[in-house]
Amino acid sequence: MDNKIYISFSAENSASDAWATELLNSFQLTLSKISQTTLSFSSNVNQSDTAPKNLENADLILLVFNGFVSDEFTTDLKILEAKHVELISKGKEIYVVVKSGKFGSIIPVFIRKFTPYNFFEINTRTNESLEYTPLLKGEKENKFWSKLTDLAYDTKIYFENKLNLYQQNSSKNITIYLAEVSKDQLTNREKLRREFLLSGHTVLPSKPLPSSFKEYQEGVRELLGKSSISVHIMGEIYGDSPSGSDYSFQEIQNKLVSERIAAEENNTQPISFYRFVWLPPSLEPYDEKQIQYLKRIRKELSDSNTSEIVQCSIEEFKELFNQKIDKIGDTSKEIVNSDDTGILLIVTDDANNANCHQIENKLKTKGISYDLVDLSSTGEMMPLAMFRQKAAIANQAIIINSNCDANWIQGIVGLTAKNMNSKHQFITKSIALVASSDFESIMDFKEIDIMYCPVEDKHFSNRLDEFLNQR
Repeated sequence: MDNKIYISFSAENSASDAWATELLNSFQLTLSKISQTTLSFSSNVNQSDTAPKNLENADLILLVFNGFVSDEFTTDLKILEAKHVELISKGKEIYVVVKSGKFGSIIPVFIRKFTPYNFFEINTRTNESLEYTPLLKGEKENKFWSKLTDLAYDTKIYFENKLNLYQQNSSKNITIYLAEVSKDQLTNREKLRREFLLSGHTVLPSKPLPSSFKEYQEGVRELLGKSSISVHIMGEIYGDSPSGSDYSFQEIQNKLVSERIAAEENNTQPISFYRFVWLPPSLEPYDEKQIQYLKRIRKELSDSNTSEIVQCSIEEFKELFNQKIDKIGDTSKEIVNSDDTGILLIVTDDANNANCHQIENKLKTKGISYDLVDLSSTGEMMPLAMFRQKAAIANQAIIINSNCDANWIQGIVGLTAKNMNSKHQFITKSIALVASSDFESIMDFKEIDIMYCPVEDKHFSNRLDEFLNQR
């Protein structure tokens, strides 16, 4: 059975409009190449007699605001206003394409809650509008095809989800909460969304969120509960606020992420959520409220192990994101495969160090399985976040320091003790520290019961055996 798409253009002259013709033809052609489903198309162009019937029978309705409203389009809007709740309840979908910012005023209020595809952007500093078109070369043409790709892939996913055919094409796919942004960062958000979808990830929100403060919070919390990572793009302006709040939508989302992470930390559960805050490289906020907000979030996340602020190009950010997604995927698999008896965790600042190799060989000889976390790059968020997850299910940990760094040792020993699951505390000494004997006189671990194993000690190997025999 065909899946029906109905496309309704607002302008009366759409049949002879080159922009509308290109959109219609290219949309159909692109979908035919990428979709696994059989699709049939109809439109209100030269079909005024059958248009209402086609609209009501369609699975997906595409409303294109490409000019001031014709009689046929008005008829479609009246039908939708009366029946859109019923249609959506039946699993149908409505997408809204807007050719130009000047047509925003003719979009009815009930339509604004559906997914918008703006084929234009507005410079927030100059208020100038850039309209995407395939009829001119350069930036306007490139952005037209990018936006058309978004529209086509969302349509493909809608139909394949509807038929339970959609399969994420990555072995390490995740659900990403891509936070709503201020108006000046819409283009960057669209680029990241496109990249994530084409990489096989699920991106939320997939529809506009409610505008009232209470409903907005509830909607964001629900979507965060379905996600494993959030990405927040900082803009030059603070952005709009919902009624009933002085905080922008952007800051509210960040506050709700902090709330979720804090709840997991308080429950002593493995942290299962990560946050990225991205600042474009040329970001120069001129809104005083935004300047103060950036100061607040930098301060809040300065020592976080579950969040990271980066300022770089979008290509550098995508590369960084993909690298860390790989680590998340690896960690999740290891954690799922671990049993209730816990694991032995090796935490080191240099996995290639001779002491690390010696300990690994000893464990292999004894037939003891272990998990290695290399924190050689402690400035990055993901290794530390992985370490916290792994520590939560470990029953023993060996911490190996090769660089004679007292601050590193104190920090890692403290985090290990804090995050190791309480059900394993029956072990007399659950943490062993392997480091230079120079630290014996200057380190103070009175509050943490650890076995200290100086690497220069001739009984080093025996002390490790004693520690391992406690398992």
